Amino acid sequence: MKQYNSITGTDESIDCNVFQNIVQRYAVWFGGSVLGAHDNFSKICKSREDYAEYGPSICRHNALFNS
Repeated sequence: MKQYNSITGTDESIDCNVFQNIVQRYAVWFGGSVLGAHDNFSKICKSREDYAEYGPSICRHNALFNS
């Protein structure tokens, strides 16, 4: 706003309220637990050995959508 006010020569301000869903804090953990509980998780996850052999390129595709 300071930059905007300096360009326009005004003295405006904006009041805003920000709300956060309390569960949002744990969304990543929740998603991981859902993925980990899936029957095919062991087929789609990469092992440390796979990563050591192929490097970061092994993570550049989405195993969930491979045909």
